Amino acid sequence: MDTLTAAIGAALGLATLGADGRLLPGQIPAVQTLPTTVHDLNTYQMPGMYRQASTAGAQAGTNYPQATGGLLEVCGTGSPGQTVQRYTVASTGSVSPTSGARQYWRFAINASWSPWQEVHTAGNALPYLGRVEAGADLNNYANRGMWAIAASSVAAGGTNFPVANSGWLLVYCESAAGAAAGTNVNQVYIGSNTNRQFFRSLVGGAWSAWEEVIRSSLLGAVSGVGSLDANGRQPVGQSPYSAILPAGTDANTLATPGVWHINSDAQATAALNWPLQLAGTLSVEAVVSGNMQVTQTYTTRNGTGGVIRTFKRVRFGTAGTWGLWQEMARIADMDAINALIAQAFGIGQSWQNVGASRAPDTNFTNSTARPIVLSVAVSLSGANGRCIIYVDGRVTQDAFNPSASATLGGQIVVPAGSTYRVVPVAGAIAAWWEYR
Repeated sequence: MDTLTAAIGAALGLATLGADGRLLPGQIPAVQTLPTTVHDLNTYQMPGMYRQASTAGAQAGTNYPQATGGLLEVCGTGSPGQTVQRYTVASTGSVSPTSGARQYWRFAINASWSPWQEVHTAGNALPYLGRVEAGADLNNYANRGMWAIAASSVAAGGTNFPVANSGWLLVYCESAAGAAAGTNVNQVYIGSNTNRQFFRSLVGGAWSAWEEVIRSSLLGAVSGVGSLDANGRQPVGQSPYSAILPAGTDANTLATPGVWHINSDAQATAALNWPLQLAGTLSVEAVVSGNMQVTQTYTTRNGTGGVIRTFKRVRFGTAGTWGLWQEMARIADMDAINALIAQAFGIGQSWQNVGASRAPDTNFTNSTARPIVLSVAVSLSGANGRCIIYVDGRVTQDAFNPSASATLGGQIVVPAGSTYRVVPVAGAIAAWWEYR
């Protein structure tokens, strides 16, 4: 018995139990040191406490939850069996993605380990902190956590709420509940009644205005937000209507892109720099840099005879000086112009030898709708010969040559509908051409 008594509490002897039947604190197993060379935490399945003294040692090992020094606790039945590992990072600093006092755990069945999972606390989680009370000011909520707004009346009766809806307030910052208020804070407010979401920030001691997150249900909806189609363009159905211009609007002042309209002819006066005193629609295109060109296009209502007229003008450069209005030609205008062109001299005409159908000293009529050119040659057979050309009974050309062997020529323009004749004296017509 003396030998047994001496072994109690002695090194290599027997452990001592206290009055409560538990191991005395001084006889708890000592913390063992983990290697600083290559090692694998998967092999540590015997119960005990292990210390990794350095980050370099953790980096040399494998299957650490975080390559940082700390304490490893192992509980379980040993290998094979069931094992729990808990790793606490050695730090007294605040939690960040790479540092701070953090804790992880995992579980093994025989040699098959689950992934490491971090133990969340009030210091590194977003905890539920209760309900926002009636009459609350959201400017005072500057610690990390989430609060419930149980009724819309709480939001309606409170201060600095973005919308009078029940819902949730989420506060993101480094300061946990119970700590001093944060200085870099973001609030998110979710309105449960309307499925709306708002956010704002506290920076430098001042809260920004609440801004609403765009919901997909607002895209392209009435009173919502414009959207783009598959080609990156605004759908036709979302194009804006033109805006009415008030009386007295000077066209020179409209240099912003858009579409406007005038309802009354009386407003479209020249004094106000409109191209025509008819009501209509004005489109404006503008360049914001470089040549700063502004282009105005004005289309009138149906005027006399139902005619629609379109005018354009440009303001170019930084001087702000408008050019003259220029009317755009219509197809009907082009038809009229083409009809006039068709009657012009030289269009569709050519030189024709008409000598076989012409005779001297005989009146002929230009029955075409355009002027023609008469060109004749008279071969003289005696001295003092002549070539006289008459148009509408008047002498328009009289050529003379005293030689008996000469040839006289003459050319004259004959208007449409006029008569013309050639009278040779002491000679005969040798050639008769007409450009018709």
